[in-house]
Amino acid sequence: MRLLLSLVVSVSLALASVGCGRDMDLHGEFHTSGYEELRRGIIERCDTANFSSRLREFVRANKSDASNDYLPEAEADALRAMYYRAAHDSLNAVNYAHKVISSLETQRRDGRKGSQMLSDMEFIVGDVYTWTKDSAFRGIVHFQRSLENIPLDGLTMQHVQVRLRLARLYCLEGDMASSLAHVCVVEAMVDTATERSMTYDEMVRVYSDCASLALDICDRRQAERMLTNASALLDKTGDSTKMMYLMQVVRLRMIYGQFSQASTALNRIEMLMNKTGDHRLLADVYVLQGLSRSRMGELLWAEQYLARSDTAAQTTQRKLRSEYYLLRGEVKMLQRDMQAAKPFLFDSVAGDRGTLYDGFIVRESQRSFYLSQDSYEEAYELLQKERKTVEMLLNDIFVFGDRKRAEVKQNLDDERSRQFIALSAAYDKSNRARYNVMLGSLIGVVLLLIASIVYVRRAADKAKRQVDDINANLRQQLGTKIVELEKQKTMLQAAQTRMSDSISYAEHIQRSMAPDPNVLNSFPISGSFIFYSPLDVVSGDFYWFTRKDDNLIVCCADCTGHGVPGAFMSMIASTILNDICDRMSSRSFADPSAILEDLDRILIENLAHNRTVTGASKDGLDVSVTVLNLLNHTLTVAAARRPVIVVKGGEIVVVKGTKRSVGELDPGIRKRKFESTTFKLDKGDKFYQYTDGYSDQFGGMNGDKMKNSKIEKFISAIHGDDMDEQSLTIQEFFIQWKGDFPQTDDVLFIGIEV
Repeated sequence: MRLLLSLVVSVSLALASVGCGRDMDLHGEFHTSGYEELRRGIIERCDTANFSSRLREFVRANKSDASNDYLPEAEADALRAMYYRAAHDSLNAVNYAHKVISSLETQRRDGRKGSQMLSDMEFIVGDVYTWTKDSAFRGIVHFQRSLENIPLDGLTMQHVQVRLRLARLYCLEGDMASSLAHVCVVEAMVDTATERSMTYDEMVRVYSDCASLALDICDRRQAERMLTNASALLDKTGDSTKMMYLMQVVRLRMIYGQFSQASTALNRIEMLMNKTGDHRLLADVYVLQGLSRSRMGELLWAEQYLARSDTAAQTTQRKLRSEYYLLRGEVKMLQRDMQAAKPFLFDSVAGDRGTLYDGFIVRESQRSFYLSQDSYEEAYELLQKERKTVEMLLNDIFVFGDRKRAEVKQNLDDERSRQFIALSAAYDKSNRARYNVMLGSLIGVVLLLIASIVYVRRAADKAKRQVDDINANLRQQLGTKIVELEKQKTMLQAAQTRMSDSISYAEHIQRSMAPDPNVLNSFPISGSFIFYSPLDVVSGDFYWFTRKDDNLIVCCADCTGHGVPGAFMSMIASTILNDICDRMSSRSFADPSAILEDLDRILIENLAHNRTVTGASKDGLDVSVTVLNLLNHTLTVAAARRPVIVVKGGEIVVVKGTKRSVGELDPGIRKRKFESTTFKLDKGDKFYQYTDGYSDQFGGMNGDKMKNSKIEKFISAIHGDDMDEQSLTIQEFFIQWKGDFPQTDDVLFIGIEV
């Protein structure tokens, strides 16, 4: 056995030594010239130290090289252009780049080096125009030329960088479809890249750049996919790459209004900055931290981060963007200094050339300003503008979608196949040599494995028998435990199933007892809507309507509690209302206060036994009842602790209702009688009924309740719209006000147009 092992090891080492020798010869065939070495030092490592002396040595060495296809002066000018671009001297970089381009047009440029030089120079000129105001079109032209001249075997990253620049410029030009097309090509290139062609840091940086472009056009789906791809590789990257990724995560969270998560990501960026010592983006981080805190209503933190951003901007000499002025404006707004806040929120950002993402962030601050001023018409206009932007994106970008991505990926695969065929001849010899080395190594490894298996198997058999005995005992014990757990699991699942089925059936019963909302529009009225959002599966809020001769009666009720208890009360109350409707005459039914009195009396009688057994109870409901005569358009209103908003001739009238709930037991409160109020309405007039789940919802910047006053002003701003449009606006206003806060109660909102 030992002799066999020694023989196998000797053969393996001999084969490996032969393989190493061949590998060294292969590497010798692909040595880099002095130009390529200097180029990599400047572009990839930004190594500009002692550049002048190294450049002189390069020119002297290449003057005597008869095989050089290009003048050493042209190559030297190309290196100078790269050097000045790395040193941020744009003027000299462009001048030398144009000089090289003109020189190459008069010389032979069918070689790889000529194409590489021309691609590099066009890239430098396009990159300078990228950051020059109103020069986006010129930058696009030069980047297209750079893309056309990249050598067939050029690096993947060079293709990627050129296409990312083109995507950025098309975005600034407003051509979102072309921008997204280049992003899709880059995505396909990175998805099919190997570790040899791109490092993990490069992959994550490219994914982050693609996410940044997607966020600039507010394509959340594309940005989320890019960041998901990047997060899978994040553990294998450096700290600076992680900072780029986290900055795009922050921007995505800002779009979704998830300011707490954005603040957490910014804290991680600040920790990485302190770790690496790179504080160039510290001012931007503090500005975004301040915006996140201000939109969570945390004034003290917002003020602190505003002061830190000022200090950081002076230290790093960083030019602050429009978010800085938004932060100053929001701080003033939180300080209740609206006059000082308005110039920062509107005037300071007016001339800033921003992306769709920047416009979204600015409109969010402006909308918060209007809401804090109770200027609901202006806030509503911004909301409409946001809708138009989303519709434009759906028509201009999202239709592009997955079909274009598949097409781009297929084209990229075809291009890679053509490149592989073109390069296969050049690498055929080295591939055969590597194959022989790998085959020899594989044979040695197989022999070594066979010998090792024979040696180890004997010891493994003995250990296996011992382990089998132990496992048999453990399986027996485990089987007993599993049987017990399965019994308990079955019992819990059965109990849960019975409970879920019961609640689902209760929901079915409750919905079947409620009238169909579509029936309301069958009556001779101009329009109506019902916004109904239960907190749980079943609800304590319910709506009820019926027609009695020429009268349309509508009830909007909020029973005690929500969920199952509230649902029981709602079914009891709706049953009583049906009974009242059947027994009352047309004349009596036209008086909603009489309906409330009968509902109060019957409800107390039905719950008398429960109150005798359990003592004092708060079972009851707050309800508004409206009776509309469909012939003469007379509206009679009575309410128990719920307001009713009437819009008559464009004027807002609020009926606050009696301060007494239906089912109230307090003798002092029961002395208050339900009162009716009558209006003579014209065609086009409207009235609204709602429960306190809408008005008591917490939200806004400071987490306050919405309150009835805000609802009245909001109705004043939108009552002229179509009823279907009002329904959508009322739902969106509630969702926007709620934000990240949880829904606290059942919500019901009814609107009717005469």
